[in-house]
Amino acid sequence: MEKEFDIEEFRDFIESKIITLYKRSDSIKKEDLLDSLLEFDNESLHKKLKIKTSSACSQKLSRIFKDNIKDKPRNVSINDWFLFLFNYRVCHSCKQFLPLSTYYYLESNWSGYHPSCKKCSSNYKKDNREHILEQGKDYYQRNKQKILERTSDYYYKNKEQYKIRHKKYREENPDKVLFWANKYRAKKLQATLPLTKELEDEILAFYIERNILIEETNEEYEVDHIIPLQGENVCGLHVPWNLQVITRRENRSKGNKF
Repeated sequence: MEKEFDIEEFRDFIESKIITLYKRSDSIKKEDLLDSLLEFDNESLHKKLKIKTSSACSQKLSRIFKDNIKDKPRNVSINDWFLFLFNYRVCHSCKQFLPLSTYYYLESNWSGYHPSCKKCSSNYKKDNREHILEQGKDYYQRNKQKILERTSDYYYKNKEQYKIRHKKYREENPDKVLFWANKYRAKKLQATLPLTKELEDEILAFYIERNILIEETNEEYEVDHIIPLQGENVCGLHVPWNLQVITRRENRSKGNKF
């Protein structure tokens, strides 16, 4: 379970980053500075620092926190920067203070994480699936060559890691590997229909059943197309009602006959 955000711990964390606070009568007091930073309101911070412009505010904060904010991007607020160093950020969607581990990685963002938490991102994808797919297709068509070059370059630089990861996946998910291999084969033969998620799950169930039978009987089983995809007189489809689980021996003797 993720640890809940503790405002007092965060306050102590910011306090530990203070390097210099001047003791002049017109200087901001430590408590006022911490209070204004915890409000996440730049106007409030400017008032407490008795400064009107953002540039002057940045200069004054640089004198107070010195090296602790030297790497802060210019367009990122001091509050968000310390929150990031504290391993938290505010979700752009639900506005909650959440640990960085609850966000997906996003290289293009200054923090390296997506602005919205995983839960909000997933909900958005579910609610806007068609729109996202259209955007993705449009982006791919406009940047096809660039994407292919980038992915090809990344693959060859990480070829060995890919091989290890794919081998492990195939060993742990033989039913899914067969499912996708046969789906691809059926598509090439133009022997498939547009399938819903429910129908795909039904097809996957045949491959899971096959693996269970192999484990229980120690005999080889296969998922067979009742009407073959490449039959002599008629061709079947890669759909649930055209599938059955039979032994390898039975499937070999059946061949492409119906």
